[in-house]
Amino acid sequence: MSVGVSYANEADSVTLRDLFASVVAPLEIYNDAARSTELAKYTAEHFRLLMRADRLSVVIAYLNGRPSGFAITEDEHGPIWIEWYGVAEEARGHGIGEQLIRFVLTEARRRNATRVWCDTRTDNLASNALFQKLGFRKLCELPNHWHGQDFFLWEFSPLHLAEAVGS
Repeated sequence: MSVGVSYANEADSVTLRDLFASVVAPLEIYNDAARSTELAKYTAEHFRLLMRADRLSVVIAYLNGRPSGFAITEDEHGPIWIEWYGVAEEARGHGIGEQLIRFVLTEARRRNATRVWCDTRTDNLASNALFQKLGFRKLCELPNHWHGQDFFLWEFSPLHLAEAVGS
């Protein structure tokens, strides 16, 4: 098994759209309105625009040469916000999600980010466990937050960047 993680480029936009759709469409932790909103938003053109605005905003993971995961971030001129990350169903269980987030943390450190933020559904057990494992701090619960769903807000401080990316 060979896993590689790198920044995506505009040539990956159709692949990213398809990968995003394959991951998000069946997610039962999001309601229909949330899924349909995001599937309509993350088109190939949207991915191209993201990468034109910030070439470091989209990360892609490969398992044995096949696109298998992604992370979408936004540089907020200090903090880095993780908008989405996901792994194709057939590639889960190989640590790709962890490698994606570790890549984001490594790059955040290199980019002198003040912190890394994200949110997760309260019932997204796998993501919640991963963020805890990597040293993110749960700041609060956001009830009825996005499309009427409950979320946790997470923060990773720069003091922990060296520990997380090195472990």
